[in-house]
Amino acid sequence: GQQAAHALGSYWSKLPEEAVHVRFGGGSSHRATASEAAAEEQHKVAAAAASEAERSEASRRAAAAKSKLNKSGLPKGWHKGKDAKDRTYYYNTRTGDSSWDRPPGSAPLKA
Repeated sequence: GQQAAHALGSYWSKLPEEAVHVRFGGGSSHRATASEAAAEEQHKVAAAAASEAERSEASRRAAAAKSKLNKSGLPKGWHKGKDAKDRTYYYNTRTGDSSWDRPPGSAPLKA
């Protein structure tokens, strides 16, 4: 992101002032200096890079959360079993814990 912003800023600063023309939302136009145009372009590049970083972080968090679950949607170490009366229970092979309720951090049950 920073390299791209610098490269674009460099590009805009080398253009003659007459070549840099910026349109504003209302349809009016304003002749901007090369430095104004470069600053605007750097802002756009920085905003796009920040947005991409946020998407990457959200994706990383989702992948990390998913990697902590086994194929049954239970946290690592937890397994699902059935007792003699066909009731579902959950047990953890690492800690020896067991529960009738799904362990915290489990994926929601599908309807």
